Amino acid sequence: MSPSGRLAVDAPAVPGATSVPVLLVHGARDPVIPVRFSEEAARELEARGARVRLRLFPSLAHGVDAAVLDEVQRFLADTLPAD
Repeated sequence: MSPSGRLAVDAPAVPGATSVPVLLVHGARDPVIPVRFSEEAARELEARGARVRLRLFPSLAHGVDAAVLDEVQRFLADTLPAD
């Protein structure tokens, strides 16, 4: 990702990176970074073989709230080993 929130088009492939799950979260009311950037990133990552979970939050702008933190916690619980 770049500081603009976009996936760098010429980003080199990293061997083994497709085994790393990716969580993308985005506020649907974000006035700074358009939702389509996250949607495009998800498509590009999936095309490269990544396992992507994209979650859009309808009432969220450019920030983090309790629902986002809950989603991150669920994602980590689903993807990290229990021990």
